Amino acid sequence: MIEVIFEAERSNSDVIGLSKIFNIDEPDLRKYLTQILEEEIDGCEFSLSSFFVAEYENSPVAAFGGWIEGKNEDDLPSSILKSNLLSYILPREKISQLYKISEILKEIQIEREMHTHQMEYAYVKSEHKGKGLIGIIIEKLLEKAKLQDRFVKDSYIQVFENNTNAINAYQKSGFKIVKRFESKHPEIFNYLPYNVKLLMKKEF
Repeated sequence: MIEVIFEAERSNSDVIGLSKIFNIDEPDLRKYLTQILEEEIDGCEFSLSSFFVAEYENSPVAAFGGWIEGKNEDDLPSSILKSNLLSYILPREKISQLYKISEILKEIQIEREMHTHQMEYAYVKSEHKGKGLIGIIIEKLLEKAKLQDRFVKDSYIQVFENNTNAINAYQKSGFKIVKRFESKHPEIFNYLPYNVKLLMKKEF
């Protein structure tokens, strides 16, 4: 799952957003993410339980995470769960780094709507791309969401605009671009793979 997060964070670039935002090198980031995932907190992008994984010959080749926003033990939004996890695991000076650059990031921070289905961190190994694996996993995630809460109607994905392969895959699964968020801050590329993020939606 660490590889999934790393590759999804890169989003067709060499920038791992979490590494740049918190000023953490890759080996330490792996260590911290392992600790975060081991907490097993449901209801955010750092929840092991949210992921479906596709395997080929007993090896994982693709994955995607999904959850219902606010449907967790404490009825909290994923942003709070994620913030609590990061604050608990990361050193204090790394959290301070985030506050220092919050102005740079705020234009493309998308608030997740409560009681909707959310998906984050899609990844397919290069040799298995083009086989429709993400589409299959999306269907599994939507089926799971329906079983969890029959009143959930909308599913959302956030994706950087430069990640055209991912956008095409999501569109094939019925997602449509509903909003575009752009940061014009000159330093945004120091921290994120791209300066435009798209919000995609599917009604189900």
